[in-house]
Amino acid sequence: MRSLNEYKAEILRRSETKINSRTAMRRRAVTLCVPLCLTLAVCSAAILPGVLSVGNDEAEGYRGEVSSIVNDDVGVIDELSREYCDLSDDRCSDEACVDDPAVDFNFSLVWDCYGVASYDSVSGRLVKTTDATNPDDYVTTLYLTEDETSLIFKLIDELDINSYPDNYNPHPDGFASDPPMTLILTVTCDGVTKTVSARDIAYSFISEKPEGQRFLMTCKQIIDLLTSSEEWQSLPEYEHFYS
Repeated sequence: MRSLNEYKAEILRRSETKINSRTAMRRRAVTLCVPLCLTLAVCSAAILPGVLSVGNDEAEGYRGEVSSIVNDDVGVIDELSREYCDLSDDRCSDEACVDDPAVDFNFSLVWDCYGVASYDSVSGRLVKTTDATNPDDYVTTLYLTEDETSLIFKLIDELDINSYPDNYNPHPDGFASDPPMTLILTVTCDGVTKTVSARDIAYSFISEKPEGQRFLMTCKQIIDLLTSSEEWQSLPEYEHFYS
């Protein structure tokens, strides 16, 4: 099993390779476009007086020559665009190339009072609450961007989730609240899944234990990212509040 650090290094290596490749392609595009613009400017300056001074038939001939030059150059640019997007790759659409996501990395998180909110990065299913008259009204789909996925990957990597027991209370014994809070973080990497369940713990993201504080803050940062999304904000307001 490869560690999260190895996956992180692999992602950074792939990103650097793609950035270098794209930079080279942009330079090639600029190298092509600058002479093209100069050529069109010179041709326009040379042809325009002739077009104004000759008859309609000759003018059409000049226009045909200009159109031929432009069409030829457009063909070259289209060819460069196809090379840039690499149409031989099935993942590449006509609009843009999609970067590879983190290899075999996904997560899910359950949170809130009694664990009624949840998110699954595989399906994109985002649930605001199940405590409602019509629970389906509080369900939407959210697919994280590559930057968001990388950020969460980094947070979980720094957490070192494998160092936590399966059932965990980040607070000291005897510290409780009513209502309680549930946090269930599940991470899958390289086909191996690790779940840390903190069920019915005190509703607080502050802990006196350093490892408890890391766990709570990692979950809170993920929650903040999810709940700040447009998809979450578009869901209805809660029907019930706990106090």
